[in-house]
Amino acid sequence: MAELTNPKHISVQLVERRRFFRLRSHLLIRYTGPGRLGPGWRLYFSMGLSLDRPDARLRRVLLDGRYGYLEPAEGWKPLKSGKGIRLRLAPWLFAGARLADRQGFHLAALTQDSKGSIKETLLGAPLILAAQLAPLRPQPDIRRLSPSCDARPQDPRREYRRHAATPAAGPSLHVIPAVKRLAVTGQSLALDGFHIQAPPALA
Repeated sequence: MAELTNPKHISVQLVERRRFFRLRSHLLIRYTGPGRLGPGWRLYFSMGLSLDRPDARLRRVLLDGRYGYLEPAEGWKPLKSGKGIRLRLAPWLFAGARLADRQGFHLAALTQDSKGSIKETLLGAPLILAAQLAPLRPQPDIRRLSPSCDARPQDPRREYRRHAATPAAGPSLHVIPAVKRLAVTGQSLALDGFHIQAPPALA
């Protein structure tokens, strides 16, 4: 059984597939090192990956909030080099988002000394493959719930055309919440307790 010493011998990838209006997310873990990958390692994550169903091969442990790790459980079978496993994930906040694969993944190796004490050694980040994301689609009743919602997928060209077609109406001043009446006088505004720092070109 090979001892994991190089974190790049494990790759992780998030893959999404859509069936009708249901999105399924999977985490692929693949081993490419020498020999067979046994237990004695942990894959840490930071955004709360949850398995859709219990899996005898891996155990999920949360340490703080969404931060935790996956580690081999009793049902783990050593992975041959070039082989991997696919874990189905429960629906989660980052489905379809480009943040999906920015989990802060990192690996640790576990070793046991002659006295039975477990030592954990941080190895570093695994090989993180780009996520294969399914295109976002609106839920069927989104327009009924929010008629003003623009539920179309974002497209840079469409957004550029939409903003370019907006006529300039007065000064480019955005205040949230919006003011009811605005009069631009050109005078200065004194803000006690604030220090405003800006390049001379903006004077």
